[in-house]
Amino acid sequence: MNAKRPVRVLADIGDYFLVPLPDGRVTYVKYVFFHDRYATLVQTLDLIADKEQSTEVIFSAPPLFPPTFVGFNDAVRKKHWRVVANQPVVDFQFPLFRCTQAITHGLEPGIFHDWMLWDGKEYTKLGDLPTRYQRLEYLASWASDLLEERIATGRNFPLGLMR
Repeated sequence: MNAKRPVRVLADIGDYFLVPLPDGRVTYVKYVFFHDRYATLVQTLDLIADKEQSTEVIFSAPPLFPPTFVGFNDAVRKKHWRVVANQPVVDFQFPLFRCTQAITHGLEPGIFHDWMLWDGKEYTKLGDLPTRYQRLEYLASWASDLLEERIATGRNFPLGLMR
């Protein structure tokens, strides 16, 4: 019998992390939700700066893109991501994600015809991806360094090219 071992998260919901970017700048993400299957969901803030910012500035920053799942335990354990503040998560609404069986397509950017939406509990089959859903976040769990690269460059490759 294989008992599923619970994920131990090295942070508290509501924690804000200072995240160093590969180009020397910094940004911030907020841990907003824990999901039993995908673990830690963070909101990346539209706050990229040359130096650490005040909590007043951090707390007022808008989102850069929709919340993403990211494995941040390793970055926290190595003190690469550092908790700088905590603020309760209020009125959180779980985001809608888009997904496809891209692995069967070899993860090549392009047009797919097996799109689904996921609301955190159930999948809804779509087939072709309507334009109104193309800005939804792709259902994936990012490695912390890949999320840092995405934030620094603005590139969401190859996921941003999949339609």
